[in-house]
Amino acid sequence: MNRVMALAVANKIVIAQTPTSNNVTDRFFVFGTYLLTKGKQSYINMLSPDGSSLNWWPEYDIDLGVYSSPPPSSISNLLDNASGAYVRAYAKGNVYVNPNSSPLTIQLTGTW
Repeated sequence: MNRVMALAVANKIVIAQTPTSNNVTDRFFVFGTYLLTKGKQSYINMLSPDGSSLNWWPEYDIDLGVYSSPPPSSISNLLDNASGAYVRAYAKGNVYVNPNSSPLTIQLTGTW
């Protein structure tokens, strides 16, 4: 992720393209990771599970607005030690990505 963030910080075009599964949790992890590293010229394209065709996934319609601050130089700057999740603020909400397979409890600071 630090390599991707370095490109985003340098205002390079980043196209995140990956085959994904029909499993919503897997897709959310991919999409959340993209949102953590997103820069001005970052884009995502999740292919069908077999990688053969383009798809429109419902999470593409999530409207978080713009990110509150540019991507940091290191993913470790987004780690919330209290919850264990990586967090990035956007104008209309926050992105939380759990890097582990075990569930996390997140204390929200407002209505989201």
